[in-house]
Amino acid sequence: MKKFTSIILTIALVASMGLMATGCSKSSDKDSKKETRKERSKDDDKDEKDNKRTPEETKEDKPVETIVLDDHPSTGSKDAYSEALVYLQISGFSRQGLIDQLTSEWGNNFSVEDATKAVDALEANGEVDWNEQAVISAMNYIESMSYSEKTTLEELQSEYTGKFTKEQAEYAIKYINDNKLVDWDDVAFNYAKMTLNSMAYSKDGLISQTEDEYGGQFTHDQAVNAVERLEKEEKIDWNEQAVLSAKSYKEMFDMSNDEIVEQLTSEYGDKYTKEQAQYAVSKLK
Repeated sequence: MKKFTSIILTIALVASMGLMATGCSKSSDKDSKKETRKERSKDDDKDEKDNKRTPEETKEDKPVETIVLDDHPSTGSKDAYSEALVYLQISGFSRQGLIDQLTSEWGNNFSVEDATKAVDALEANGEVDWNEQAVISAMNYIESMSYSEKTTLEELQSEYTGKFTKEQAEYAIKYINDNKLVDWDDVAFNYAKMTLNSMAYSKDGLISQTEDEYGGQFTHDQAVNAVERLEKEEKIDWNEQAVLSAKSYKEMFDMSNDEIVEQLTSEYGDKYTKEQAQYAVSKLK
């Protein structure tokens, strides 16, 4: 009897432990599900919070992108971009001037589309300042060609050369003058010297050429100061200049001495003095 009772108690104990284990398992599943619901609730709250953030707050999390050309730039536009940067290191260019250079058969022969995209990208990336380019171009004209202020302004805007806007050209001249980058008297002197080296002139003829609208376009005072300085520093002999002029008329047009004198002394011609003209013909063979 005792043995039978012991067996029954053992069975009851095992059953009881099984029920406890089952209860613990159910309780654990319950807690796990409860925890999962909490985490899901947190995620939902986070998503809702993110959705309520301002565009500025959201933008801060995104990496900043620099778009050089476009989302899918062609090889041509990439190459044109690189070439454009090289050109800007060499000389000054206007927007249209740079596009023309890139597309020119004497330049790189890029398509207009690729060249335009490249220049647009230069602007977007802050790689070019057209006002600054106008200043660079102006200084190149002045230093290499001895252009006057008026000639430089015209050249910058010319459809055949600078191709800058009127505003950009005017900015360049103002910047040069405000910062005293150029002494126009020195430029006029260089122009007069260069002109006299190219052909013979009388003193008055050289002054006229230096200030003429089809010549240097310097002011009258700049022209006079330039020629007088040249006369002094270079020790110009106007008689010898008259001889050179007379010889060219004799050789090119076979003019008589009287015709040569008339041409040399004409106010519409060479503007030599009568004495200089007579000296010149006396030296002709």
